[in-house]
Amino acid sequence: MRNLINPLLLCFTIVLTGWYHYEPQPTNSFSITGKVKNELTLTLSDLISIGGKPVGNILITNHRGEVKEEIKQATGVPLKPLLTKAGIFTYKPHELNTFYIVCISADTHQVVFSWNELFNTEVGNNVYLITEKNGVKLKDMSERILLISKSDSLSGRRYLKNLKEIRVERVN
Repeated sequence: MRNLINPLLLCFTIVLTGWYHYEPQPTNSFSITGKVKNELTLTLSDLISIGGKPVGNILITNHRGEVKEEIKQATGVPLKPLLTKAGIFTYKPHELNTFYIVCISADTHQVVFSWNELFNTEVGNNVYLITEKNGVKLKDMSERILLISKSDSLSGRRYLKNLKEIRVERVN
């Protein structure tokens, strides 16, 4: 039995080390799916053709408020019009209170917004898909497609790299 423990520990260490160094590939498109009228797939070209608007400088902070990154001269496409274009599938307006939006990265990290948060508060006016940062264009970014909620006080919690899917869901 003792002879099996060392090889197992070695294999376990190798596997953990491999996962630790995992670097997800940048995404070149994302889809809007779920409880929507029109499922959409948007590419880098689509985002560039929509045209971004100046977002300014953004400090990315962790859960303790420590600055982890400073984005300078960002440009971005607002998320809200894209969700409006997809259209949330509902029969009655008051049902919108039960919807939430899950943004998912290539490495399965998830960020969640409620429908009310995006469409009835200032937060929704400050959620962007970043098309340029620090003078680097979208197609040249090593981590793309980026999503940020600029008005969050702890911005790193909803700073999503390599966006792959936006899923519209409903609470039962």
